[in-house]
Amino acid sequence: MSLAAAGRIVRTASAIVSRPSTTSHVLRVDGYSHLVGVLRNGEHVDSCVFDAGGHSWRLQLYPNGKNKKHRDHIGVFLQLAAAGGHPSDSDGHGSAWLMSPARRRRRGTPEFMGSTMAMTGD
Repeated sequence: MSLAAAGRIVRTASAIVSRPSTTSHVLRVDGYSHLVGVLRNGEHVDSCVFDAGGHSWRLQLYPNGKNKKHRDHIGVFLQLAAAGGHPSDSDGHGSAWLMSPARRRRRGTPEFMGSTMAMTGD
């Protein structure tokens, strides 16, 4: 006879514990001035694929901005990658912290701009 059948209360418990993963990836661009001259607005170069948080990622660098509105800006985007380094259709979330080039020239602590990105698909 089970405890439940005997009229006793059966209690169970479980826990799911998740800790955030922190990974850094340094994107070094040698020949940036050359890229600005060669790539047009909306064109990008990809970083190598790197792993963080159990997923594969890549950075996309738009040296002349991603669109006409942002042609005077540098665009850096975090993209979830599937096996083989191809773009993924799966859901993915990430945070990117980008240093403002204008602030980098000044003395003191650089100003960072944060952006939480959600990539969805399917």
